[in-house]
Amino acid sequence: MNPLTLFTRRQFCLLLLVLLLPRLGHTQTAATPYPGLVQPADAPVPLYCTPGTEARAAAMAARCAAALKWMQQPAQLGFAPRVTMLVLGKADWARYAGKGQVLGMPHTNGPAVLVVAGEDNELWQHTLPPTDQLPAALAQRVKTLYRTPTGQLSAGKMFDLTVVHELAHLAYRQARLNRPRYWLEEQFCNLLLHTFIASQEPAQLPALETFPEAVVQGTDRATLKYTSLADFDRYYNLMEREQPMLYGWYQCRLHRAAARIYDAQPDGPHALHQLWVALKDSQATYTDAQLADMLRTKVSPELAQVLTNW
Repeated sequence: MNPLTLFTRRQFCLLLLVLLLPRLGHTQTAATPYPGLVQPADAPVPLYCTPGTEARAAAMAARCAAALKWMQQPAQLGFAPRVTMLVLGKADWARYAGKGQVLGMPHTNGPAVLVVAGEDNELWQHTLPPTDQLPAALAQRVKTLYRTPTGQLSAGKMFDLTVVHELAHLAYRQARLNRPRYWLEEQFCNLLLHTFIASQEPAQLPALETFPEAVVQGTDRATLKYTSLADFDRYYNLMEREQPMLYGWYQCRLHRAAARIYDAQPDGPHALHQLWVALKDSQATYTDAQLADMLRTKVSPELAQVLTNW
């Protein structure tokens, strides 16, 4: 082969590479929907996270993947939603979280995006009531479960579990279920979370159950602006952003109800599936009496009592 020809070909290849590199780099940047976030290549679900939160993000993504597989089972929902997870630190929260969402509040943002915090924050620390306002045994459990390596108390262990609650919201909305009440969608999500943890990760039950017990017992109901389920529905679209502590109190009461529904025998472990089927067949509107009757006959008396005995 003519050496000049070989040299010319090498020159051509180098020139082509130089010309294409900027274009290739631009394509990769343009295709990244969340600039500045890390996208772990081995994540079991689409995952983007703030640099430095990779370990926490990996654990939550693994839980998310396990929950999706479990939800797909016919005995549960027979359905699993599409999801992209964002695990955000403080530096990226304002940029990628839902508009107005308080740092640390798990939520969905759009039809298939799930947003959770990847590092400790003031919400996780301040939602726990002072332990001197709790019965001694409960206060000791709070200190044991939620003390961080720095010595602070933070509910991060509980909030890490709520990725499953947010998956339930995505399932509810992607399946286009009717919403007779906002509180009932939240009750569904809490029941799905509790059922999954109780059946698949029972070692996490103390972290899941102690927080709502502490919030409910440590809150003076007389100090709350709203307390009824009717108020929750009326102010639902504002409460999460504008009054996160009050919103958390409602969620804690609904989660304690989810535990009672699940623990009721013999139908408790099947209540999630029964509620899913009932919601798929439900009307858009009910009076309170009609809704209570539907929940009592199609799901469980304990679920109906959330409405009648609130």
